[in-house]
Amino acid sequence: MNFWDVFGEMLDFVGDITVPLSLLVVGSLLAGMSAGQVLRSPKLWLLTAIRLLLLPVALCLVLRALGIDSLVLGIAVTQMAMPVAVNGTLLSMEYGGDTECMAQITFLTTAASIVTIPIVAVLLL
Repeated sequence: MNFWDVFGEMLDFVGDITVPLSLLVVGSLLAGMSAGQVLRSPKLWLLTAIRLLLLPVALCLVLRALGIDSLVLGIAVTQMAMPVAVNGTLLSMEYGGDTECMAQITFLTTAASIVTIPIVAVLLL
């Protein structure tokens, strides 16, 4: 095995472990909060509804008005209906943002997307 094979395997390993480690960070932040604290913020529920329902509807209307191909429209709207990425929490930690709030919105959008993604798929696609 040469140096470049080992180097490539190392990079592959680092790439494979990134998402599970990110989820551990978010989980550890959420573990320090009570369930009521995570679920009781009306602002975060409103942002979740905007992110998972309103934005996909708005994008669908804009793309349909532009006459975009149905395959591209379906992919774009489906992507828009996905929950907030875990990376936001990590970036918030790195740059001194509100990590607890970011962990909460990551959790809320992920949990709510179990219901909203099928709704968006049935109604818009």
